[in-house]
Amino acid sequence: MRKILCSLLIALSTFATTSAVAADLDVTALNRHIYRGKPVDDAIAVQSSLTIPLADNNLGSTSFGIWNHLPITGDFSEIDFSLTQELGEIGSLSVVSQFYDGTLLDIDSHDIEVGLSTNFAGVGISLNRIVKSATIEGDTYVELGYGLGDYDLFVGVGDGAYAESGDFAPVNVGFTYSPKGGEDRRRGWMSRYTASFIYNPDTEKPYLVVTKSW
Repeated sequence: MRKILCSLLIALSTFATTSAVAADLDVTALNRHIYRGKPVDDAIAVQSSLTIPLADNNLGSTSFGIWNHLPITGDFSEIDFSLTQELGEIGSLSVVSQFYDGTLLDIDSHDIEVGLSTNFAGVGISLNRIVKSATIEGDTYVELGYGLGDYDLFVGVGDGAYAESGDFAPVNVGFTYSPKGGEDRRRGWMSRYTASFIYNPDTEKPYLVVTKSW
């Protein structure tokens, strides 16, 4: 854990010495939040993210990110801090600190997840594992994704808190429709919206999530 914190401090110090940094800011409104096949809350919410490039190296870029989920009703909220390193043609490696409640500077109030994203023959592969948590540890989630025009198909399997039995099971199957825009003015306007149909085979529950981004 100390190594992770040291890496964050080194990356932030690199950012502080960079004269010109182009950060990326994104804000999204959604009708409800479904995380890896499970509902987090049943409320309209706003999600915002800030991605700050830190440095470039032989493998690619290093970036620091802050992500927040805030429903308009209820007490639940989440803020995540991430450090991502591109790995050339392999993909990218990330460390995410998920914070829900407690004291921000108390590391025991954070869940830590390590993730590897790659691509093989056009199929996106994401492998994620919780390495530290106050309540759970060792939960693993694997997702495959494939793009077909305006549609992105996905299937995810997980164990631990992701599955009812705790053993590996399919928990997140569906597709996201996201108009890519282009010369069609209507499609360009619609590209600010996405719709995801999600089915959890483990709980046998379907969901429809609609988002609008700025």
